[in-house]
Amino acid sequence: MPDQHQLSILREGVEAWNLYRRKNPKSKINFANANLRGANLRGADLGSAFRGEFAFYSDLSGADLQKAELSCASLKNAKLVRANLRGANLNRANLSGANLIGADLSSSDLSMADFRHVYLANSDGKQRADLSGANLNGALLTRPAELTGRPGSLLDLALARGLGTAHFGDPEFLASYLSEAFELTHADVELMKQRNPTIFSLALRRVRLLCRLYQADDPSPQLIEVVQAITSSLVKHLAKHPKELFDLRPRQFEELIGEILASYGWEVNLTPATRDGGYDLFAFSKDAAGVRTSWIIECKKYRHDRKVGIDIARNLYGVRDLVMPAGMMMLATTSHFSREVNALKASRYDLTLRDYEGVLEWLNEYKPNSSGRLYIRENRLVAPDKGI
Repeated sequence: MPDQHQLSILREGVEAWNLYRRKNPKSKINFANANLRGANLRGADLGSAFRGEFAFYSDLSGADLQKAELSCASLKNAKLVRANLRGANLNRANLSGANLIGADLSSSDLSMADFRHVYLANSDGKQRADLSGANLNGALLTRPAELTGRPGSLLDLALARGLGTAHFGDPEFLASYLSEAFELTHADVELMKQRNPTIFSLALRRVRLLCRLYQADDPSPQLIEVVQAITSSLVKHLAKHPKELFDLRPRQFEELIGEILASYGWEVNLTPATRDGGYDLFAFSKDAAGVRTSWIIECKKYRHDRKVGIDIARNLYGVRDLVMPAGMMMLATTSHFSREVNALKASRYDLTLRDYEGVLEWLNEYKPNSSGRLYIRENRLVAPDKGI
């Protein structure tokens, strides 16, 4: 619960609050779970003072600061764990050293903010700040020379959610950031490894994946989060290393199939990951005469010895009859189909099967096609042209 006395002073205005802070510099600030939605806190001193061995903490964990005005405010070393900062204005705010683990910073304005040494993920990487759509244009980030004992925001940034949809102003930022972070993965950083080995290894693994997947001369501001993104680089990599198909997550396999179909000029919509509609992709193909055909596609990322059974095919027919009775269907898998499924296919014109060998054939024939479209929650996956 927040300190009601402090809350009443804050609601008198920033001037009254900052005067209170000056008169009570050692007071612990407690606005945990406070409702400060839309509050005007421009220039407010809400940070923590660290002096020698004594720390005077500012606790705003769980606070609702959605759309709050926090420009030029001090949140230095503040505890903002799981705070709601969605859409907040943090332009030129001091967030250095702040604990933002699990905080929602989506669509917030962090331009020119001091974002050095912030904590964006917990030690196991399961709780991460959300930067989806955030504006980080000109924000100050930790540099390798500043790292003293923990990864800091340079590597934590790689763990944050929504990195690909954040805005950095400079179109070259992501490319240069990845280059710098990748260099750090090879540097002598034994102290960081000793202090927090789990988050360090998580960050390094994610940076390496980003570097492998994101290689473009013209970085797209709509880069999808690396655990979901399927790029032409990865398609080409899988063509050279087909056994790594089995290392993909099911969601990645769905996106892979979607990108391949888009490369044939199809318009493909990937259904939300949480849906239970009985199919993974909804698509339109177009023939040489311009005639459009609708499709529902189900993707099964199975191990090589697990065949797709007849129940899957029958269920797809049931879903098709509810969604679009005149449409076509496709089953794609990293494995093979049972005898019953192949027999069904032999007697039906509206079902297409693509097994492991068929997917490999697609991978080897793949060429990016600007006329195709792959949408995920209304964001297109833009595939760079460079290979690995």
